[in-house]
Amino acid sequence: MATLSEIDPLPLYAQLAALLRQRIVRGEWKEGDRLPSHSELTREFAVARVTVRQAINILERDGIVKSRRGPGTFVAAQPGRRRRLPMHGTLMSMLTLMQANPPDMDRIEERVATPKPHPEDGTPREEPIR
Repeated sequence: MATLSEIDPLPLYAQLAALLRQRIVRGEWKEGDRLPSHSELTREFAVARVTVRQAINILERDGIVKSRRGPGTFVAAQPGRRRRLPMHGTLMSMLTLMQANPPDMDRIEERVATPKPHPEDGTPREEPIR
């Protein structure tokens, strides 16, 4: 059984989120599996219910779990596995988009710029330091 550390600088809820994430990565819970209830996690890790809620919120924010009032919390995705965002576009659709909203063009010139000192900075040295 993994334990949380009071002397670890990481808050207990962040430690708990990391432990639950590790269990999902190791395959103890797979996509679609239900996690233990908040009460069960509270007993297992000897933490307050709010600590469990905060840990679950972190995992939910990261898209790893999905909580539903009543049924519980379920594994939504394996950590590190990104879901692909389908982007179907054609050259014609991009051209149409650009015609409706043409990009701004800025001309960039390279040159040496000398900063202007403020009077409180003093006067610049005439010759370079060697």
